[in-house]
Amino acid sequence: MKRAVIVLGLLSAVVGCDDGDGASEPEQDAAVQDAARPDAEGPDAAPPDAGDLDAGQDAASPDAVVPDAAVDAEPGPDARPPRRPDLLPMPGPADLPGAPDLTVPVPAGRARAGRIDDPAEVPTGNEARCGEGSFRLDNARISACVEGFTTFSLLTYTGGGLVDLAWADRPGSDRFEQLVVAPGLGEVGAEMIGIVADGADGGSAVVQVVGRAGGGRLLQGYVAGSLVPAPVRVITEYALAPDATEIEVRTWLEGEGAQGAFLMADMALFGDQTRSFVPGTPLEGALPRVAPFLAAQGEGIAYGYRNLVGDVTAYTLPIDDFPVTPINLGQATVRFGDLVLFERSVMIAPDIEALRPADPEAVDVAVRGPAGAVVRIDDGEKLVTEIVIGDEGVRIARLRQGRFRASSVGWSGGDVTGQAFEVGAAGAEVVLALAQAGDLHVTVEDQHGRRLAAKLWIEPAGGGARRIEFVVDEGTFALPAGEWRVVTSRGWHYGADDRVVTINAGGAVEHAVVLDEVIPFEGWTSGEFHQHATPSTDSDTSLDRIVLMNLGDGVGFMVPSDHDVQADYAGHVARMGLGDRITVPITGVEISPVVAHIGAYGIPLDALPAAGGAPPRAVHEDGRWRLLTIPELVQASRDLGARVVQLNHPRASQGLFDLVGYRPSIDVGTLAEHPQWTLDFETLEVFNDSEGYCDVLADWLGLLNQGHTITAVGNSDTHSVGRPAGFPRNYLRTAADVPQGVTGDEVTAALRGGAVMVGGGAMADLPDGPLPGSMVRVDGDTYRARVRVRTPPWAKADRLLAFHNGRVVVDRALDTVDADIVDLDAVIDVPVDADGPLVFLVVGTPQLPYVRQGAPLFALINPLWLDHDGDGAITPVGAGPIELPPLSLCR
Repeated sequence: MKRAVIVLGLLSAVVGCDDGDGASEPEQDAAVQDAARPDAEGPDAAPPDAGDLDAGQDAASPDAVVPDAAVDAEPGPDARPPRRPDLLPMPGPADLPGAPDLTVPVPAGRARAGRIDDPAEVPTGNEARCGEGSFRLDNARISACVEGFTTFSLLTYTGGGLVDLAWADRPGSDRFEQLVVAPGLGEVGAEMIGIVADGADGGSAVVQVVGRAGGGRLLQGYVAGSLVPAPVRVITEYALAPDATEIEVRTWLEGEGAQGAFLMADMALFGDQTRSFVPGTPLEGALPRVAPFLAAQGEGIAYGYRNLVGDVTAYTLPIDDFPVTPINLGQATVRFGDLVLFERSVMIAPDIEALRPADPEAVDVAVRGPAGAVVRIDDGEKLVTEIVIGDEGVRIARLRQGRFRASSVGWSGGDVTGQAFEVGAAGAEVVLALAQAGDLHVTVEDQHGRRLAAKLWIEPAGGGARRIEFVVDEGTFALPAGEWRVVTSRGWHYGADDRVVTINAGGAVEHAVVLDEVIPFEGWTSGEFHQHATPSTDSDTSLDRIVLMNLGDGVGFMVPSDHDVQADYAGHVARMGLGDRITVPITGVEISPVVAHIGAYGIPLDALPAAGGAPPRAVHEDGRWRLLTIPELVQASRDLGARVVQLNHPRASQGLFDLVGYRPSIDVGTLAEHPQWTLDFETLEVFNDSEGYCDVLADWLGLLNQGHTITAVGNSDTHSVGRPAGFPRNYLRTAADVPQGVTGDEVTAALRGGAVMVGGGAMADLPDGPLPGSMVRVDGDTYRARVRVRTPPWAKADRLLAFHNGRVVVDRALDTVDADIVDLDAVIDVPVDADGPLVFLVVGTPQLPYVRQGAPLFALINPLWLDHDGDGAITPVGAGPIELPPLSLCR
């Protein structure tokens, strides 16, 4: 639910219009001359004041009134001549057809551009974002992709950005997320994208994007109407030379009317599967504001970003919780007729060391160790470089004379930290003392011999850092020599295997695991509706990983909910070959304005409106940008095809109930005047985190008492592997033979009809019916229901409660032990004195050792609607306080 700050990555810009009272003409001339140098301010210059930028941007918005002094229809007789760089855009039109077959390898000494027109030409990998209609740039060494007009990005409304960068001979090696040209913290609305040089003449291949600056999709979702760039014409070329390992990015800002002061940069996200590296970062302290380049290391690939005429400088936005940190490329003044050039490059290499600029004072240092070892080198105070040792067991680093330290990163045999060495005039040789690992080979099956996916917790037997892995049937894991505790589990429908194994250096251990299914599904399936992976800017979980997380914890279906973007999870599951193990029956997105978050499910996946079809948080109408309200976002979702809308974590930092002041004792009709209030949602996330569970439970019971048939759900809201997917989860019926056979229609019907049970370490149901959400006629003052509660052999439920009209009418202790599977199977007599909802809640000791340690055990059955007066309808009791008894799951 919270957005983490990505320190490296989004490089952005601010554009403002001169109000006519600014610099004198000679000063403006100097500024324009400096415009050819994106670092014109110098690396130590402070960024413009945020307040000044806000004022300037509003004046520069496309719909603001621009003072006469800010517009030059034609240069006057006394105006200085337009400034033009030596390097101009390639002449158009950008309509070359390009190479006809992009699946053919490019020979050395050549470069190629082509349009993707066949699925076989689409790049692959967890971060691959290109699709048909996009443009590839290839040579013998690397492959890149520039989006066509469509985009799955949440950052922009249109395409034209660099979105994939990989080794040409390693399909699937892409870890790069996105580069967006962003003048004025906005974006370039692409009007033309095409090939201006196809490389057929032996030169560079070039894709050109032409458009106009405008408000950015992401930023306007935070501060609509502020920081809107002037609508200058922007030309960007992405160029790949033969045998090069970098994409040169050249952007020209063209002055056609309004003059403006530009703070120029880019938006660049290296990808969540990379580890950031900023040279000169103190070992203790904040990241440096100025760096010669930015970099990130992924598995088998590293990326770098550099400004070709200066350093890269950070810029602090005056916006709380913005998920990226802008990087200032420099300022320039643009007037009528000017063409201002900014140049930078995006690089690809095996490691960070290969991205560093040449240093004439450096000498060779041979670092020896096992192939594939990642080693960070520091000088005792700050980071210097990072290397990956090659297949021959050595990597040459270029270092100046002095004292350094080497530390391995994630070595399977155990890391070495701070191994000191000294570099002299003749260089140095460093032999890393890295131990050899051993292998743990794991196979998992159930009691009937069927192979299973499972989750592994691996930690030193004597205690220490835990490693979380996943297997589909079997897997091999390299571990340092020693005693290891290995826990294999598959959610709470199965038993768990908890053993200590001994790993010897260079050896291998066979670890066969049998997990008994103890709670069969018997026509039920389970899944959840709130989880994040790499499409969310605040998640470091890859698409592969999130699928395995769900599989490993025994989830039958998964529904994504990335922030403000829809991604093709169903397609990714199919590409992983796991479509017979888990399903993605419906699309999902978490619409994430600052004030509250809502989930929308069933919007068709579509790149044409950007962000995979997700609704934007701001609109441009009547000449102004403005933020949409929560009711408007809900309606926009329904207009796009949402079949279910969910209110997420309503008592959290982005919670609607706190925002509008709702309490169970308040008649919701009195909230109708609040612009953010709505009850137009089918489901409410009652459990997102145990911190606020009981408050939201009371809120929900209060809404039920007022006659609102809202289905309670429970979700993990996982953003990382440390927070397991599927805890809690939601149970619903399916006609399929297996839980993963559930359909989108079944999911939608269950959510809309309330036929859902929520479980966290336990499953509670009504074996004799009816389904939750049903209306039941009650003759007399007692309703009898058979309630069954089941838990795995390593957990137990100890209490059953029944709420009728928000009051506790049954509170029964359960006398069970951990080994019991069935903690309760009994007919419960429920006293009834009026129409209203009946909710069953089960709680247990808040300890789930093999799911989420310390988490509360609970299960909830959505309401049966009891018709006590027999009129075929429910007469609600209305608003009133809800007083919950002390519960073990409340904090």
